[in-house]
Amino acid sequence: STMQSATLFVAGLVLLGLGWFGLINRAGKPGDRRRRMGMVAAVIGLWCLPFLVGPPLLSNDVYSYVAQGEMASQGIDPTATGPIALGRGDWLRQVDPVWRAAPAPYGPVAVGVSEAVVEASGHDPATSVWLFRGVMVIGVVMGAVGVALIAARSGIDPVVAVAIGIGNPLVTLYLIGGIHNDALMFGFLALGLAAAQRDRKAWAIALLAAATAIKLPAAVALVFLGWTWPGALAT
Repeated sequence: STMQSATLFVAGLVLLGLGWFGLINRAGKPGDRRRRMGMVAAVIGLWCLPFLVGPPLLSNDVYSYVAQGEMASQGIDPTATGPIALGRGDWLRQVDPVWRAAPAPYGPVAVGVSEAVVEASGHDPATSVWLFRGVMVIGVVMGAVGVALIAARSGIDPVVAVAIGIGNPLVTLYLIGGIHNDALMFGFLALGLAAAQRDRKAWAIALLAAATAIKLPAAVALVFLGWTWPGALAT
């Protein structure tokens, strides 16, 4: 029943949360940094495994993403009209009815990634969803690298930072399980902020612009870039 499913889901979420706290505790214990990072990466990978082989969780947004990619490949602007422009068929059928007439609220990088995924799948709706999850995993890995770099420059243990920032249930359930394009935005955002910390201004602008061209909330990072632009020695 629905009640049993909800109870099991909440129980699993609580256990995942407890496991996350345990991972953070283990990550902070003394020892070789490379070995500790390997342990954290292995545990996070193991936790992600069930989500990688399962259906999209808690959201149908990925079906909209790939339908928008199909629209772009046909020369239809997905930011001007919804997937309903594709007409009846598998692409439209799998999109949540609420969003069938809704234009994409995403930027050109998000639409471009969706189009590339659809074309790489040979315009197959089911394969597109699996490939899109693979791209989101790449986004999470980018985010992990960015978080570690930011932590190292900030005088914080990168292993603990990755355990907190990447091992948490929001990443495993929402970004990977739900196959959300926020994962790719997060990857560009974290790497862009790491570049800004290191005074790599051109890289920072490019990466943060790419993040913003996926989803607009990433533009907040440009405020940080402007604030730190004069350099660490500025009054």
